[in-house]
Amino acid sequence: AVQREDFLVEVNGVKGDTQLMLHQVSASGQLRLRFCHPLILEIPLQKQNDTFGLEITHHSSSNSLIIQKLHKGSPADQWNKVNPDFEVLPGDFIVQVNGCEGKAEDLLGMLQ
Repeated sequence: AVQREDFLVEVNGVKGDTQLMLHQVSASGQLRLRFCHPLILEIPLQKQNDTFGLEITHHSSSNSLIIQKLHKGSPADQWNKVNPDFEVLPGDFIVQVNGCEGKAEDLLGMLQ
């Protein structure tokens, strides 16, 4: 069963691009949806040189941010080296910053 925290990750074979996925929803008479139930991790990161070393994107109506890239040597990269079983990876979602949930724009503002 689909649960509240689940993410829609694919629509009719289209994944990774929210706009294309939305187009599939409106253009197709039949939908094949794939959801992902997340493993939720709380990861403490400290900025280094005023950055976490993450490239992030989001959809304006979303309640999460999407990690696109981690920079080598960044706090996120260092976390991954120490915690190989709980790596932060491109495609992961950020749903909370410092205990606060909200719109993607607000989350992004908290990270800057």
